[in-house]
Amino acid sequence: MTARASAAYMSRLPEAIEFGPFTDVHVREAGDETIVQATGHHRSPDGTPRDLGYIWFITRRDGKVTRIQDYMNALPGSE
Repeated sequence: MTARASAAYMSRLPEAIEFGPFTDVHVREAGDETIVQATGHHRSPDGTPRDLGYIWFITRRDGKVTRIQDYMNALPGSE
């Protein structure tokens, strides 16, 4: 996905989901890498609850973030 396509997708998210709190946050660190898993408790525009699973891979070098890779599981009941 190109940066332009990503930006277009991200710009539509506020119309598709109302973001809520994150729970079940688990953080694992190893050297310059951090892995974060969490569950986001959000709502669809019609108010229907949507629980989504997330995972972030964060890489640092010299104390600065050099890469973030994130994944979202939007399939209900697939966690």
